[in-house]
Amino acid sequence: MNRLILALFICIFACTTRAQDSSFVRGAGFGPEIQFYPTGIISGFTLYKELSSKDYLNLRIGYNFIRHGSAGLHEDERGHGWGGSLGLDRLVRVSRLDWKAGIRCDIWRNTLDWTNNIGQANEIAGVSKVTVLQPTARLA
Repeated sequence: MNRLILALFICIFACTTRAQDSSFVRGAGFGPEIQFYPTGIISGFTLYKELSSKDYLNLRIGYNFIRHGSAGLHEDERGHGWGGSLGLDRLVRVSRLDWKAGIRCDIWRNTLDWTNNIGQANEIAGVSKVTVLQPTARLA
């Protein structure tokens, strides 16, 4: 719940401030990125390359911190893994504000420690290695 509140705060703050002019990125840009989702956090670095005055290619490499809890296949799942993203963004002007709309596809190689029958005599635990392919639509 704390992650959700922090993510909402960041979204509201980002929508009410403009730290850069409407040109967004000229040529190329590089910087840190953090992504919150209901069962984890991804931190990494993103490279943007200008393809045209409105289109940008983005490439991200990052590390995924996972805490599925009981939302996964097992009673408790937590783990981590490396991955990356490839995406395409387009600048869209709405009411004198520039928005970035795009698509992105992530691939992650995660290791999950899991437990079932927690606190019972027949408690079992294991480790799973999973590869995740995650297409995403974005608006920022």
